[in-house]
Amino acid sequence: MAMHNAIARACGCVALCAALTFALAGTDERTPKNPGLVEKAGAHLGQFDVTVTGPRDAASRLTPGDFEVQVGKLWLTTFQLDPMCAADTSHATTRPASYLFYFDQRHLTQVGRRRAIEVLREMVPRLIVDGSRGMVVSNAKTLRVYTTFTSRTEVILRAIAELEHDPDQVDSSPLLEEMRVAEVQAAIGKNDVSTEEERRQDACPHLMIGVKGEEESRQTNSANLERMRRGESLSGQQVAPSLPTVLLVKQYNQDEMAVAREGLCRIASMLRRLGGIEAPKVFLYFADTMRRNAGEHFVRMLPGGALVISRNIRGGFGSHIEQTMSASDAFVSHRSESGGSEGAYENVLAEAAAQNVRFYPVQAEGLDFSSDRVRDAQDTLASLAAESGGKAFLNGVPADRMTRDILGDLSCRYLLSFDPAGFPEDRPLPVRVRVHGKKLSAQAGSQIVIQSEAARRASRLLAAFSGTNKSATNAISATVIPTGYADGAFTGLVQVVVPSPSDTTGSWEIGGNVVSGNSSRELPTRTIATNVSGVPVVFESEEKFHSGRHEVIAVARETSTDTIVSQVVEVTWPEISDSTTILPITVFQPARGAFVRGNVTRAQGSIVRTESQQLRPDAPTALVALVCWGEEQKGKLHIERALHGDAESNLSFPAIDLEREKDRCEQVRDMIPARTMGAGQFRYSIVVSQGTEELARTERSFSVQATPPPPQLLQSALK
Repeated sequence: MAMHNAIARACGCVALCAALTFALAGTDERTPKNPGLVEKAGAHLGQFDVTVTGPRDAASRLTPGDFEVQVGKLWLTTFQLDPMCAADTSHATTRPASYLFYFDQRHLTQVGRRRAIEVLREMVPRLIVDGSRGMVVSNAKTLRVYTTFTSRTEVILRAIAELEHDPDQVDSSPLLEEMRVAEVQAAIGKNDVSTEEERRQDACPHLMIGVKGEEESRQTNSANLERMRRGESLSGQQVAPSLPTVLLVKQYNQDEMAVAREGLCRIASMLRRLGGIEAPKVFLYFADTMRRNAGEHFVRMLPGGALVISRNIRGGFGSHIEQTMSASDAFVSHRSESGGSEGAYENVLAEAAAQNVRFYPVQAEGLDFSSDRVRDAQDTLASLAAESGGKAFLNGVPADRMTRDILGDLSCRYLLSFDPAGFPEDRPLPVRVRVHGKKLSAQAGSQIVIQSEAARRASRLLAAFSGTNKSATNAISATVIPTGYADGAFTGLVQVVVPSPSDTTGSWEIGGNVVSGNSSRELPTRTIATNVSGVPVVFESEEKFHSGRHEVIAVARETSTDTIVSQVVEVTWPEISDSTTILPITVFQPARGAFVRGNVTRAQGSIVRTESQQLRPDAPTALVALVCWGEEQKGKLHIERALHGDAESNLSFPAIDLEREKDRCEQVRDMIPARTMGAGQFRYSIVVSQGTEELARTERSFSVQATPPPPQLLQSALK
């Protein structure tokens, strides 16, 4: 299963996209990029989708005349309507959907985490049908992608199981919040010695059950405790909290805001990765305690006016100062605040609008007692759904109902397209949609963002970098060839092959990324041009790999057409233990082309052939493998190779005796001359032994195409 890991830097969302936009511009720049995408720049329309509910017979036959649409301040008079609404309600969706299953661990309680995993296991088999795809992502201290988009339910369920048992994806932030709330409550109740003494003297007589009757005493005690919670003495006077208490509240407010802002920035980053994917796009967001006004509940615990936090609010025509005050004077909304969680929340809404993504937030922990904190979290989840055109599932909604509601929303949609000329770019524009018809209603996001060409390119590159798009063509081939082992790490040659530029004056910009565990590193980026048509462009880079699973992500952009192609290659490098190890066999054939490795360019070289690619019989074939000694292994290794094919096409090679020297691993190479193999299937095997004991064995299958007819025979056949 594919797996990405990335450490998202707080507030780096916009900068990341800008870097991706320009990183491919120079020949020596380094930039991360990615898999599974082919997309071209061209005419761009403003688009968003609308869900219509009501009698299906009427809902499935709507025309543009049945809608009233307002974008910004303008009512659209001309727009195109693409119906995706089946008259038969038994059809779940009319088009395959892409589901991003996102676990926000820093805002999931222990109960919420457990139940989120349980309900998703129930939902996946019903959602991932008819070509729909799912992607599993978890956010704790690091952001981890357990599988990129796949239509294989077993892969998604395996990813969920891996997430469930990953100790790095368990976060104690909700528990820490409970402890901090209790700490603030205790501090407010103990402002100073004199106040505490007054409270004890006033409260103690009423704590004696039976002095005024049990019921009257219970009522009095309850009233006293409520006054203490409000920071009042029992005589009704309000008591100012101590300075340490105020500073503690301020620190906890800022800490929670920083965590929420970082989490929201990561969500915005994930949304950008969905730029090259067709709608419908569903963001199933599991969280219990995410709040757009993060930390504000701490401020409201203080007596009114005890703490005032001033923040610089940026508006459309300048900036002004807003104040957050405690208790009844609390300022509830910081909608355009750039430095806190509200600003990050607005960025999430803008990205969802730009990428046409709907949120379906899930408060998985179930029913909870009502409090300001719970209401803030539920309001945030409900707002996230309403603003993006989705639906919120609060208080532990069953999996069956959530699945039914999501599929119901997706089963009757209309894609609305319009000419964006004259509308502002890269900023949210309000959207209003009305539908005419008895018992019909329309549901859409509250805003749309018409992206500029630069923003669309950034989204496409980031989608490629993330592996969120499936490959549309075979325009790129990426492989990793094991070449050696030194200083505790393997070396491997990364080879990326793309076709000749479509324009003789064009070029390819090629780069990529290597992801392993919680770290990633960039491949060098190179611009490669050739004035010879019909020859491949080949980028090569020697890289180091430690034992374990790695993903090599290759991305290329053709400059003349702005075509972006990408591919992910997953490689697992073995642990070299006490036993002999043979790494996978690589098959090469020579070719003319534009080859670049480091600062060296060549007009010819060797290209890796995959098992799905047929070999040419008129070209020589090289077979290369890496054989590694065990940790304590000594003595010579006896290596035999053989080629078995159809009919009489069998070939053996002279045996090799390898003496262990300084290097733990040695390359084994064999060359098959041109025209040695006829058309058919072949199997190349390697057997490593020591004395009479076989230590390791591996093989590689490939096929050879039929010999092409000579040019003169081909010309005769065409006459």
